Amino acid sequence: MYPKLPDLFGRLPKAKLEVLPVEAFREKEASAASYVPPAMDGSRPGHLMVNTGDFEKRTLLVIETTAYYEGVPGHHVQNAIAQELPKLPPFRQNEYFTAYNEGWALYAERLGKEVGFYQDPYSYFGHL
Repeated sequence: MYPKLPDLFGRLPKAKLEVLPVEAFREKEASAASYVPPAMDGSRPGHLMVNTGDFEKRTLLVIETTAYYEGVPGHHVQNAIAQELPKLPPFRQNEYFTAYNEGWALYAERLGKEVGFYQDPYSYFGHL
């Protein structure tokens, strides 16, 4: 999705995103994936935490859409840009407004289809 971002948005985040496995001690209770914003001081990128525990029993049906939702252009793009806007007060740079954040993530999932991803019926079904 990164190469498509300049076609979609005028402002892009400076913070990078790393994909990491969920810590072993959290695997049983953790969701399939989650997002951790980058450090405000730029010392750490954002993290897309993917639960790889009990992998043989996991479905891959939603993996592509989850990457757009939690990562790029989803929560990572949204939160990293908010943190990088110097005129926003700190509470707005870090606040989580459920309707806005989750609405943005759902929009981000849809962008995958608009830019030509979901290349087979299986991955698009996972999106739906």
